Amino acid sequence: PEAFRRDYAEDRGLAGFIDSACCGLGVVGFGLVALLFYVLGHRRGIFPWHEGLKVGLLAGAVSLAATINALPLYKAFYDTTQSYALFWINQLAYTFAAFFVVSGMIMVLWAGGRYLARRVWPLHDPILPRGDDPWISLAGATWRGLALAGISAGYLVLFYWIATGVLGGWSPIDSPPVGLYATPLPALAALRNGLIPALNEELVARLVGIGLLLALTRKKWLALLIPGLLWAFAHSGYVRHPIYMRGVELTFIALLYGLVFLRYGLATTIVAHMAYNAGLTALPMLRAGQPGLVANGLLIVAMLLLPLLIGAVRWLYRRLRASPSPSEASILPATERSLAALSRLDPGRDWAAWLADPAAVVLCLVADQAARDRPADAARPLAGVAAGRLEAGGLG
Repeated sequence: PEAFRRDYAEDRGLAGFIDSACCGLGVVGFGLVALLFYVLGHRRGIFPWHEGLKVGLLAGAVSLAATINALPLYKAFYDTTQSYALFWINQLAYTFAAFFVVSGMIMVLWAGGRYLARRVWPLHDPILPRGDDPWISLAGATWRGLALAGISAGYLVLFYWIATGVLGGWSPIDSPPVGLYATPLPALAALRNGLIPALNEELVARLVGIGLLLALTRKKWLALLIPGLLWAFAHSGYVRHPIYMRGVELTFIALLYGLVFLRYGLATTIVAHMAYNAGLTALPMLRAGQPGLVANGLLIVAMLLLPLLIGAVRWLYRRLRASPSPSEASILPATERSLAALSRLDPGRDWAAWLADPAAVVLCLVADQAARDRPADAARPLAGVAAGRLEAGGLG
């Protein structure tokens, strides 16, 4: 009916405004903060310009592969009044431009966000907690993230059961994007739908958003609530009635993810976000009953479990190959007599200059309990060294 169409258009217009306003304040605003800290960090010599490039290239490569995989579907959008060659030139230009945009955006968010986080959490890495082996740490983040994704899915079912069945809300039943399943390798679409939003949104809303609000207000509840609300209501473009239903739904998720981020690190929430999004695309494949689609769905499951498997293998290997540790170790200040041992441990560094610098300190780890009170020298091999220098502006 015409009255319904008018009301629906008015609803959608207001939802679009809320979506755009929250994206502008949250995604664009926090993104510009990350860019500012990226420029500051590079200009101060804290990190090189290509900091975060590996993560950016990984995201860009996934986006590029998924777009190339979907190129056969683009023929459906060809306008026969247009030159066929120009149509494909435009599609390929867009494909490769998207690769550079995604790579650059993730690189800036990663590097700028980490530099901001270093000012807020100077004693630990807020992305992946430090450990003896990064793969073991990533495995821990993976199983926590998969558990969090399962909790999110259960919460989603409960929320919409109450919102639509009890409170009278309306949410249309979405059909899966069936076109993606007609591509040569549908798993790439699921991987892209999981990885790119997970990296973008977790870096912006959690790492930069919470970090910035903590730095400005020093109030944990405010740092969780404001970025969480902006992230949640930036999803108001989804068709729901009332229009704030999606925002309310995701506000609880944002608060939960924020608490998990502060406790376990950003890698956990990235895995959870990726597993949830990729699972929505992979689930119809697993239920399709067609061997090729089922294989693609299982491929996504394997990708999500891969860090967990690698971490478990490395942990088991370290347990089996572990050698007994010395009963005591000494941390001693380095002296000129330590130069030969330091040069053997790390020959690429000018240790004489470090020892002569009054703004620097060098400490030696000596696994020798028999001579704790003697300075580290060339006759005693070093187990490790830690060195720090105070730079201009009070940065270490």
